[in-house]
Amino acid sequence: MLSTIIKLSSLRKHTELFDELTLEQARNIATEASKQGVAGWILERLKTDYQSEQGYEILKNELLKQTLLVHLKNQENISIINEIYRLLNAENIEVVLLKGGAMMTSYYSQPSLRPIGDIDLWIDKNDIYRARDILIAAGAVSTNTDQPAVIDMEHAHLAALIFRGQIVELHHRLYNIAFDMELPNAISSYIEQRGNYLVLNEKAMFFHLLTHAGLDTMRRGLRVGWIVDILFMLTQSKNPKELISFVRQSNPNAEIHLKKVIGMAMTMMNDDMQSQYIMIGFNPIEFDPLGKLKKISSLHLKYILLSAKIHDFYIRIHNKHGLRAKLLEIKTIFTYETNRTREYYRNNCLFVAWIRRIFGKGIVKRDL
Repeated sequence: MLSTIIKLSSLRKHTELFDELTLEQARNIATEASKQGVAGWILERLKTDYQSEQGYEILKNELLKQTLLVHLKNQENISIINEIYRLLNAENIEVVLLKGGAMMTSYYSQPSLRPIGDIDLWIDKNDIYRARDILIAAGAVSTNTDQPAVIDMEHAHLAALIFRGQIVELHHRLYNIAFDMELPNAISSYIEQRGNYLVLNEKAMFFHLLTHAGLDTMRRGLRVGWIVDILFMLTQSKNPKELISFVRQSNPNAEIHLKKVIGMAMTMMNDDMQSQYIMIGFNPIEFDPLGKLKKISSLHLKYILLSAKIHDFYIRIHNKHGLRAKLLEIKTIFTYETNRTREYYRNNCLFVAWIRRIFGKGIVKRDL
């Protein structure tokens, strides 16, 4: 199902997905697309490339239901954002929308194209506690009133607030100190006005979206909506080469995420766009040893996703000290992945290959 969602989100056509499409399949696709945050995006892709396909109307109607739910929810979110802006601006506190909220209001043409889970706001650290107190006085509830200030400053944001039924996070930096993934200059130097809101400019927004997608894929697994954000910014930018260069120049630690996330976004581009990216020095062989980008198969998509996942597993296991701790971590990873989706564990050889990769080729299955 995940590979189907990726193909439907792609800028290249995959008409084979409509062969004998049933109502049940359409509902499952729409439901998964909603979970992945791309129901509205796929609906727009259908209108562009798939109107002549049999089964188009079935899938369109199912996606439309999900998209309308996103639209209604985001209207509520916009109302909450506007109230926060009004409360804080009245006290001369500058508020900057981050991540999904910024994409939904200021980058995508329609709010329904970008569902958001919570509202992320950047506020200067000199104003952030005053901003929190103002929101609490207006009815917000803190999820952790006892969190020490030292934790606040190490973390990217204060303890989350619940305001008008929505989670609101007040950031004073982009990431926890431990991630070492900040921009080189103060956030205030990357801010611009887009429509009704202050947001990060295009380059800084791309940096934040890309590194956030890379880090969260490492911790929680892939969400197609993050890759679509990257795909959208690359295709809408007048100079995508500058976006990629900005990430590389801003923080060397972002290179690993650049390769992984751009790699997955490139699988969703058409051939002309891919050739442009190869020309600017982003070699697909770096993330695609099979070199099959022009003919993406379901198996190849799984290979790319699995390659990203394996790297993340390696980091988790490598950071454990001692053989026993490493083995327990491997067991935890594969138990979780088996329960979540059998695609990562269908072939038992994968598990054995992992043991060999971590501990050497001499180890065999019976040694466990």
